[in-house]
Amino acid sequence: MVDGSMQINGGPTRQGVTVTPSEFGAKFKSKGEVYYFLTVEVGAYLPPKDAISIYFLKDLITGRRQCKSFFSL
Repeated sequence: MVDGSMQINGGPTRQGVTVTPSEFGAKFKSKGEVYYFLTVEVGAYLPPKDAISIYFLKDLITGRRQCKSFFSL
């Protein structure tokens, strides 16, 4: 995005949330925290944490990669 913010889209029943990089960096500092955010708060279905890298998670958040599915509650 032009202003440096990230658009994080939830599943089909969740609304998107805009997060600035500074807000995201302040809240999530480790791979485990980012993984928890994506799986629990966003509802993304991801492989086990040990099977993916922090760079993969970063690409999901910035939109360079896409998650195939989300949990629907």
